[in-house]
Amino acid sequence: MVDIAWLFAAQGIHVTIIPTKMKRFETIINRDVTTERHIKLEILPFPSTETDLPEGCENLSITATPEMTIWLFHVINMLQPPIVKVLRESRSDCFFSIGLLEMISELNLA
Repeated sequence: MVDIAWLFAAQGIHVTIIPTKMKRFETIINRDVTTERHIKLEILPFPSTETDLPEGCENLSITATPEMTIWLFHVINMLQPPIVKVLRESRSDCFFSIGLLEMISELNLA
């Protein structure tokens, strides 16, 4: 995902990456900022603490029970309002967000 964003940014396209974890992308994005690429991070806090999910449970590979999986999908749906806000306020030409792609493609930003 970041590699594709980097290629777009190398062509002058303004790119925004929407992850829920900063550490995973921080080193790569910091490199791109120093090369003046147009890549921006919009970190979304994952609201797992607002539910019964343990801290850090942000993907299906970590859910240990069917109940945790249900809560994970509930929490992912809770991300829609902040994602809409980022998409409306950003001046980017392109967005990258693995896992939330279906939600983003269904949004009506008109």
